[in-house]
Amino acid sequence: MNINDHVWVKLTQLGRDMHRNDHEQFLRRCPQVKLAYAAPTETDGWSRWQLWNLMHLFGPFCYMGAELPFATEILLAAPDGEGNV
Repeated sequence: MNINDHVWVKLTQLGRDMHRNDHEQFLRRCPQVKLAYAAPTETDGWSRWQLWNLMHLFGPFCYMGAELPFATEILLAAPDGEGNV
């Protein structure tokens, strides 16, 4: 596995809120970009992330006893079972 590979996770509401907040902070730092917020695309509740990006955004919030931003199960293949991503 490579950190550039894609994984699938089920974001919690906390994770969705954190993702939106991260986007809003980015726009405050770089207002010239003017990107509309786009929630992660989901398939049956699963969203696709590059592993490095998932850990960059959510890693600091994953520790024993924390309210987690995503469910602990991570898929290395698409949620429909059709091959690796």
